[in-house]
Order: sequence, then structure tokens, then C-alpha cells
Amino acid sequence: MVAESWLNNQATNETRGQLLSVYMVVTLGGMGLGQGLLNVADPGGPNLFMLVSILISLAVVPMLLSARPGPRFAALSRVSLRQLYRIPPLGVVGMLATGIAQGAFFGMAAVYGREVGFSVREISLFIGLWLLGGVLLQWPIGWLSDAFDRRRVLTAVTLAATLLASIGPALIGRSEIGLLAVVALFGGLNLPMYSLCVAHTNDFLEPEQIVAASGTLVLVGGIGAVLGPVSAAAMISLIGPDGFFWWLAIVHGTIGLFALWRMTRRPARPVAKQGAYVALPPRATLAASAMYAGIAAETEAQTSASEAEAVRAG
Repeated sequence: MVAESWLNNQATNETRGQLLSVYMVVTLGGMGLGQGLLNVADPGGPNLFMLVSILISLAVVPMLLSARPGPRFAALSRVSLRQLYRIPPLGVVGMLATGIAQGAFFGMAAVYGREVGFSVREISLFIGLWLLGGVLLQWPIGWLSDAFDRRRVLTAVTLAATLLASIGPALIGRSEIGLLAVVALFGGLNLPMYSLCVAHTNDFLEPEQIVAASGTLVLVGGIGAVLGPVSAAAMISLIGPDGFFWWLAIVHGTIGLFALWRMTRRPARPVAKQGAYVALPPRATLAASAMYAGIAAETEAQTSASEAEAVRAG
């Protein structure tokens, strides 16, 4: 929250998109590198906990050394969950389910690895490749969602994630390379879902509504992130380690089925009226959403200017 507030405070219309993109890469990249630190010392001892404490302390130094005034926190209006659901139901349901899937992976991937006999090195690689896949496929998926009906892209991405998660159990004990490749591709589809749900929701909002609505979306995603590890643990207890991947498949499949149903209830939104896709890291806060609102406002202003120019030229 603090880091994103500083970024938003320093952003301009020309740099918001670039800052958010770099921030996403740095965040997921740091999380991926952090998995490798599991191999530095015994995870059961105190050394890694002390290392984490040192890293957190070092992270504060750049802001403490800054001579600029700290960012101000403005009071924000809120949009109720019922109101937001009525605007784009797929955005709300997709955000809840995405939070469940990502929370399940964050919270239970290491437990799953131990259940199937992975070493510490294999567990760190398992989770690190999931994060790396999310970094690499964010922009291709974002480009597709801007070029085509975003709802169809979201549906294709989540159903592809369902297929990959369904393949996972068959690869355990048979092909380690194949499993790691599937996990990397799954991460490349699973992690951009957060940004896709946010972008789809924002397509139906005015720029001045985005920050308030984002507060509700953050809450929905947070609820999903809490439910994710608990529900995945219950599935593993019920059917064994394979339940980890089957639960991810069920969650993504549910998003896909709901999206297909929504397509029968509302016509597709013209691509020209879609907002810009912006890559956001999982667990982005309201400060990042404020930057997104600035990008949306700038995009709408440019679109209106282009339409006015076209009318004059016609």
C-alpha cells in the first residue's frame, strides 16, 4: 500500500502505464526470486526468518531517504458489492474465483509439493516457474484483450487454465519437466486473470467511478484469497494430493462456465469502447487502482478527442 501510494504520487499521465508495468514485473520477479532463497538455509531454522526481516528493513530505506513529502491519502467513496455486481457480474465473480485460485496456489503449493515428495529445491522451482509464467504472458494476453472482445479472451484464458490444471495430476511421478512446463503455463494464464477481471469491470465504469469500485474489487479478491488455501486444503484432505490441481481446475472451470452464461445475457461490448488493459500484480491495492483510474481517464480523453476530430473531418 505504501509503495503503490508513492508510485501514484509521482506518476504523470505519460508515465502511469509504464510505472504500473514495471511495478508488476518487479513485484512478481521479486516473489519469484524469493522462492530461490528457500535454498540458502534450512526452512525449518531461524536464519530465513531473520533474512526476511533484514530485507523488509532494507525495503524501507529508499522511502526514508527521500526528501519528497509523503503521499496524501484522500477519503474515497465506496461502491457496494450489490451495486458492482449489477454493473459487470463477470468481473465480480471472476475476481472472487481468481482470488480463490491464486490464494490456493500461494498458500498450498508448498504443502502440495511436500505431499508428493518434492525437495526444497523442487518446491522453490515449482512456485518460481508459476510466477515467471505470469510475468511472461501478461503482455500477450493484455494485447489480445485490447484487440478482441475482452470477455471472450477472459473466457479462453480461464478455460485453458482449467485444461492445464486437469493435466497436472497425470504428470506427477511421470515427467518432472512436463509438470514444471504445465505449472509455468498455468501461471501465465492464472496470474493475468486478476488484471483481466479488473479491466473487464472498468470497461463498464466511468473513470471517476474506478477507484471507488476498485475498493470493492480488492475486498472481493481478498475474500477469495482467504478462502483459497482453506478450500484447497479441504480438497487435498478429501481426495489426496491430486485434489490440489483438481480444485484449481474446478475454480477456473467455474469462471469459464459463468462467462459463457453471461455471453447469453448481454451482447458483446464493442472493442473500440473497451478501456486499456493494464498489467497489475496480484493483491494490488487502491493506490494502484488510482493510477489505473488516471490511465482510464487519459484514454477516454484521447478517444473522445479522436472521435471529435473524425466528426470534424467527416
